[in-house]
Amino acid sequence: PVWALCSALDAESRARNRAMGVAEKILPVMDAVKAAQSHSPDDEGIKSMALALESAFAQIGITKIASVGTVLNPMFHNAIQVIESPDAKPNTIVDEMQSGYMFGDTVLRTAMVIVAK
Repeated sequence: PVWALCSALDAESRARNRAMGVAEKILPVMDAVKAAQSHSPDDEGIKSMALALESAFAQIGITKIASVGTVLNPMFHNAIQVIESPDAKPNTIVDEMQSGYMFGDTVLRTAMVIVAK
């Protein structure tokens, strides 16, 4: 019956929304691990945490948005600064200040980036 299909779709939608809510709460943890990794790149404990988080993200369908070296796309990137860069074409992302992430085909958070003028 139609009502059963609608009920199943509603349940799937609620489950997806819950999963996205949890994912959004985990992003700051990934940011903290990445910051710690940039300060102590040889720390095996931090490397291990980063790999575990990345693996967990992959298993639940969270992927990092590509940025550095790509052309600015407002759907995925938030340009927070524009700089002169003789090595990069205009509108090319030259640095990433905060990673962006997707949950399936939905943007969880845009990447904060620096773009060439």
